[in-house]
Amino acid sequence: MRLPFITVGLIFAGLIGGGGAAYAAGPLPSGTANVVLVDQNSSSTVYVGTGGGLFRSLNGGATWSNAGVPWPSYDIRAIASDPTNSSKLYVGGSNGVFVTTNGGQSWAATGTGCAQAVAVDPTNPLTVFADSCGWGIYRSTDGGKTWAEISSSFPQASVTAFAINPTN
Repeated sequence: MRLPFITVGLIFAGLIGGGGAAYAAGPLPSGTANVVLVDQNSSSTVYVGTGGGLFRSLNGGATWSNAGVPWPSYDIRAIASDPTNSSKLYVGGSNGVFVTTNGGQSWAATGTGCAQAVAVDPTNPLTVFADSCGWGIYRSTDGGKTWAEISSSFPQASVTAFAINPTN
């Protein structure tokens, strides 16, 4: 299995379990990589969120193209995919959370503000969580159409990642 990791301007991938040297998967067209998502159904499809937008590679990172987020300079901080449909992606960043159901050909705003962490429940893909850049944690139970704050009892803090326990 390939394990992507990021450094300034480049994506590298190597093999888990040894036996494989890391290789450069190509320079990014814009910005520094913030987050990487490998398609769960096709390891040659890779999404990278940068300070200059969302980019997609269909050939394991050899080449990159803009993945169609409405603002080209959108600072992407989070990417999450629906565990049952890898064409349905959520991205979070400086302009809120956006969702695509067709692998990035079109996007819709979900009505949230700034988001630097997004996660999809692995047992119920309509349940999505997003951080609001330190202003609260929100949950949607309808695939991002509506959101409710769930962090009123938490200390105010900026969340940079979510992990969802699929058995709880």
